[in-house]
Amino acid sequence: MPTLHRSAAKLADVVPQDKLTSAARQLAKEGIKALDAREYEKASALFNLALKTDINNSYLHFLNGLTYHMRAINGEGSLYPLAQQGYEMAVQFDPSNKVARHYLGLLFIDRREYVMAKGQLMEAALYDKDDTELLYDLAYAAYYAKDPATSLAALQGVLNSPGRTDSPQLYRALAIVAAAAGDDVAARGYLTQLGELSPQSKDLKFAENRVNTW
Repeated sequence: MPTLHRSAAKLADVVPQDKLTSAARQLAKEGIKALDAREYEKASALFNLALKTDINNSYLHFLNGLTYHMRAINGEGSLYPLAQQGYEMAVQFDPSNKVARHYLGLLFIDRREYVMAKGQLMEAALYDKDDTELLYDLAYAAYYAKDPATSLAALQGVLNSPGRTDSPQLYRALAIVAAAAGDDVAARGYLTQLGELSPQSKDLKFAENRVNTW
């Protein structure tokens, strides 16, 4: 299952500092700290205050949406529409804001709206085809949207990405999704590679059973 929460350092990295005014930058910095500490109401107040100083800023809308999203998955389910609105405003003000599209896709996954999730994640991937986390999330959404061909393409993108490392989980997913897509030869090949990485493992036995089922 894709994960939503990232560290403050990683969140800070996705916000171009040159796109924030000095006042908004300081408020955003404090909001990210509060978000990382899971002080969500404080973070919401800070991001909303920052937006009053820079209402058209895509990244502030993203952070505001993310805070509502975190609150929604932690028990305040009525806030999902505000989270969605925040992400959509971020994309409206900057269509190239890949991270806002990515998180909007995660929001749709949380609500099991997999077709919508797949669409947003495919859009995000157009801006960064080597983001392995994004490609994994796209593969997940596409698989549950009953589109194994897109899921397989996303996983093969992970396999071919410059920063990828081999893992049993990757080859297990590749084998299962290739079988679901009707490519038995590829599925068996990925099973062989999984066996070389992790012989006698639960991953291998699970993947073999799923491939045989398909």
